[in-house]
Amino acid sequence: MLGLDGTFLKGTYLGVLLAAIDLDANGGTFHVAIAVLVDNFKRTWKSKVLLKEWWQAASALSTESWILEEREMPLIPLCENLRIKLLKRWAERQLESEQWDSVLVPKAQDVLNERITKSRFGYNVIWVVDIKYKVHEEMAHAVDLDARTCTCRVWRNSGFPCTYEIGAMNHCHLHPLYFCEPYFRVQAYRTTYATEFHLVPDSVPLTGAFNRIVYPPITKRYLRRPKKQRRQTEEKSTKVYICKYS
Repeated sequence: MLGLDGTFLKGTYLGVLLAAIDLDANGGTFHVAIAVLVDNFKRTWKSKVLLKEWWQAASALSTESWILEEREMPLIPLCENLRIKLLKRWAERQLESEQWDSVLVPKAQDVLNERITKSRFGYNVIWVVDIKYKVHEEMAHAVDLDARTCTCRVWRNSGFPCTYEIGAMNHCHLHPLYFCEPYFRVQAYRTTYATEFHLVPDSVPLTGAFNRIVYPPITKRYLRRPKKQRRQTEEKSTKVYICKYS
């Protein structure tokens, strides 16, 4: 599932920067696509519902806080700075993953360890048939290890075995690690950030159709457009009162 976020640009030619964002296996933000649109982009959307989802689907993945300095830049420096930021982030995560010696990425391993610990207490596991079990705690849940399903649906939604399924695995001496989705393995994480960023030279000779003048778009500010400068909180003056009875 992708999160869709956007922020207004504050440079001379205005515009809106939109970003399609996902989460990697270790919970970090992963930018799939970035686009800069003209300021009146709302009129190009035919579906108001889709537009609403663009602004609300990823409130936790704020693009605005990630490009505070770049919002004032012209388009080409803006794109170049974002490319450099992504390049540095990918390199840092590649180097970080080289230090991991576990099978799963750290955050996934922490989640699995927590569920393994919880599954050791208070579960009554009853074998049904093959590798299907009924696990009792406060409620009873049907677990099918072959189909990797449980009636609590945690496994299907998270990619990790739930505590009921781990309880069933303990009953038949199976390790939960081998039932986690390959997406959470360190090797898959390293593959995610193995894509090479192509170097872009500072100056490229323009010939033919590319050697022409590009004029800036005609822009105007709308009434409800966010202000470029935020108001600073004024210091309130304090008055000193002296009690006449003291």
